Amino acid sequence: MADHALLIGMTGMLAPAAREIVGESQHVTLCARGAAKFSFGEKFLDDKLMRLGLDYQDEKHFLDTLAIRGPVDLAVTWLHPKAPDLRDRIAERVIPGGKIVEILGSATGQPGGFADERLQAMENQFGKTYRQVILGFQLEGDGSRWLTHEEICDGVLIALFATPALADFTSSDMLPPPQAELDRVLADPDCELFNDTALTDMWEGTTLNGNTRVHIVPCFMGAYNVMSKVLLERRDDESDTSTFDTLSFADYRSDLGWIGTDILTNAFFNPETGHLAHFHKGRGLGDCGATGSWKWTGYVFAMVEYYVEEDCNGRLPDQWPQVFVNPAFAAAPAAMAVAEDCSVAPYCEDRRYFKDFLVSCRAPEADGARFCSANAYVHNANAPAGFDYQLRISRERRDAPLRVSLIAVDEFLNRSKPLQINVDGEQVAFLNPDEIETYQAINDYFIGPQAVTDHVVEAMKAGSQVEFAYTGESGKPLNISFSLSGLTASLLWMQENARN
Repeated sequence: MADHALLIGMTGMLAPAAREIVGESQHVTLCARGAAKFSFGEKFLDDKLMRLGLDYQDEKHFLDTLAIRGPVDLAVTWLHPKAPDLRDRIAERVIPGGKIVEILGSATGQPGGFADERLQAMENQFGKTYRQVILGFQLEGDGSRWLTHEEICDGVLIALFATPALADFTSSDMLPPPQAELDRVLADPDCELFNDTALTDMWEGTTLNGNTRVHIVPCFMGAYNVMSKVLLERRDDESDTSTFDTLSFADYRSDLGWIGTDILTNAFFNPETGHLAHFHKGRGLGDCGATGSWKWTGYVFAMVEYYVEEDCNGRLPDQWPQVFVNPAFAAAPAAMAVAEDCSVAPYCEDRRYFKDFLVSCRAPEADGARFCSANAYVHNANAPAGFDYQLRISRERRDAPLRVSLIAVDEFLNRSKPLQINVDGEQVAFLNPDEIETYQAINDYFIGPQAVTDHVVEAMKAGSQVEFAYTGESGKPLNISFSLSGLTASLLWMQENARN
């Protein structure tokens, strides 16, 4: 049902519904004042839970804590107060294409009442499915009774599992965007096509899921480059009207760093892999330029890798410098060969969540060894990779030493400046520029000396928060913090699952 579900106020009468949701989800954030003591009594279900003992009466603390947990694709809420601002902020945590179910008291269902107000407010959350479950009563004979807990839970599950009424792109014909959308593309000053060129003859489109389609619309043709806009078409479950958004992507230049663009060159989408590719040729030979790919995650295109060659020197793209790689999508070639069916485990990996850490082990190498890593993120759903920063503690095999690295997507480190690492406010490492390694990618900063790495790991295991302080390429001082909750359990899981 969901990769990350958020359940609020569901440890009481709604616990049976929560059990079904947790069973169908990858991991779940459970919020309630008594969440710390809550258990389903089944290890399979309890292992998926991040229990947060929060009181939504303290809205700021409640929302700040949810922000640390990152975006969700399902939110089911049972809030007693109206709290419209709090409800709106919770809805904003849900990604486009996700689902929101609000359980409301019986008094809200009056015509023009709070339930109608919520319906109107949720019109601003386009691209997300919104449903209400309003408590009430059941007529029986000459009287009536309140709904039982079982009936209320059934209503919640019906709201969750109801089949979409109208927006089933998978069973309808693939059509080009309306002419008004095509005209909007050509109105961009950067776009210019020959007058006799029909966009509908050059357009390419693919259905991503029942609510979403991607369209590649050419807007400029050169001698060896075709530049296109990428439009994402979305539709609510209960609507037959689509909205179209022009997507923006990250591009890299050595003189400017990372910049944004809404144009891809020689773009194509592979529906079998979910990858969107871009290849901009600096000249016809194709020995300079930029190339990269993005993977459809279910709600956004996240950058997988990016290569740039600014010198036209005869080298083909497979030899170009790599300026970015997303560790979430990286897999060793040998691992891919061992497990070609990546649907068995995400990206050919075994994964577990421990509090604020995602820990994963890739498929075995030919000799049986497994690369494992524990990862924490500073999430940003609008970023090309889905996050701004990543902390990674990894080992190549069980008997290999641990390595610690900071992956900076938002702003790179100034390589002429030092990097300081603090745990719970106290300095545990100070790295000079020559002690920082970038042997995998230019934005993947490893602690060089192994003795320093070991000291940092021990400090992190005993701490609650780690901070990386450095100077960015822009000259701005940066302090990037990660929660260490779940690190020790992650390292133990890595040790058990890595192999020699």
